[in-house]
Amino acid sequence: MRPILRNKDLVFHVDLRNNQGRRPQDETTINYCQASGTTLVHERNGYRFSSGGSDVIDCGNNGNINFATQMSVSAWIYMNSTVTAVSKVTTASTGFAYLIAYNLDNKVYFQMTGNGTTVVYGNTTVTYPLNQWVHVTCTYNGGGSTNTDKLKIYFNGREITSMVFVGSIPTSIYRSSSPLTINKFNGSTYGNGKIGLLRMFKTCLNHTQVMQEYVNTKGEFRIQ
Repeated sequence: MRPILRNKDLVFHVDLRNNQGRRPQDETTINYCQASGTTLVHERNGYRFSSGGSDVIDCGNNGNINFATQMSVSAWIYMNSTVTAVSKVTTASTGFAYLIAYNLDNKVYFQMTGNGTTVVYGNTTVTYPLNQWVHVTCTYNGGGSTNTDKLKIYFNGREITSMVFVGSIPTSIYRSSSPLTINKFNGSTYGNGKIGLLRMFKTCLNHTQVMQEYVNTKGEFRIQ
């Protein structure tokens, strides 16, 4: 079953399996996507992915993805051994508006900043499996009373309760003027992990909604 694109809180939806060599398309029609230095490869299983090197997909700076107090990012990823990411960076070299890094230590890092320079983050202490598709959802709720209330990470619809937090997660996110990018960790680091489907919401999904995201799309991905 495909997710319903009419969801009023859905602000970004790109399926890298369906672009058939064309420019990736945000199916919400809100944002544009421009592949830069990218080779999107069609493998035997039919999925598209960014192949490493300096591959990046630039998704622009539409106000709908410049979140303030709530956000959710849901993605199917297939990690090999190096970092890939979804990021909205600031102009400061140490700062991010928000960044989700599927890291080379097999953990997920969810970083953000409230002022454009100071990075705070949470990361999973448990690892996700390599060389298979995993559904990862990261949610942020600035109205939470503690770091664990504000920032959550889910693997295959289930919350990862073993987390490490650095700093105090802000109540609102700095509004970066930089574009949203896929497969770019910072100004010079790119990955080779695959991202099959990426969806972003302007609200903080609850556990039931995260599980629904996973269930609605898991039949489309080969879980090895």
